[in-house]
Amino acid sequence: MVLQPDGLPWLWLLLVLAWVSVGTSLTRPPLFGLLSNLTPAHEQGAALGVAQGAGSLARIFGPVFATALLPYSPPLPYLVCAAMLLATTVVVLRHLCRQNQPGAKSLSLS
Repeated sequence: MVLQPDGLPWLWLLLVLAWVSVGTSLTRPPLFGLLSNLTPAHEQGAALGVAQGAGSLARIFGPVFATALLPYSPPLPYLVCAAMLLATTVVVLRHLCRQNQPGAKSLSLS
């Protein structure tokens, strides 16, 4: 079935999914570790819960959102997601630059 010539698309799908799972397993633990280091001890459970919840909602609504945009133009979901990523990057950079200004409240990792 999968190893037959007509099953080649399935084989490619399984290989890509394997790479996605490897990428996820390499990025999520450091990100959650960083989040726990940057969060005060009494708020870590709430912060990690919100991060997990946001990730779950993104995995639910992301494909629905992209599928709704796909009939208008095939590249549109990718362009919208790239714009959202760019906007998020700008917000984070502005926040980080504001923290590095003299007299700004410093964020401690300890």
